[in-house]
Amino acid sequence: MYDNYIDKHRSYKSTDWNKEEYQNVLKSLDEKENYFFTVKALVRKKENIKQISTLLLKKFTANSIEKLVEDDFVSITAYNKSWKDYLSSNKKNKFNIQFGIRTNKELQDTYNLTIGSPIITEEY
Repeated sequence: MYDNYIDKHRSYKSTDWNKEEYQNVLKSLDEKENYFFTVKALVRKKENIKQISTLLLKKFTANSIEKLVEDDFVSITAYNKSWKDYLSSNKKNKFNIQFGIRTNKELQDTYNLTIGSPIITEEY
């Protein structure tokens, strides 16, 4: 299930996003300034966890700043230079999106995916 929160006044929720809904949400995000969002999803294991992390960076046109890779968990902090807002790490690196991918212990054929911008603000 996706839960996508954009500022305090708007939220987008769906259990099965189609391409048109996905494109509308991305367009809405591109038109916003000073927004924070969290997306949660279940992703079927068609690729391995490392391939999914690479695909996410490509889809979001983001460069990895920090990365933690384990067998059943990946955490990525990244920067998309076309987005106006960002935070700075203690190493002075800019970042504005984070990804967390974890093997779902209950549904073995899926991953839990959490995306946050500029950071993931809840436990995942």
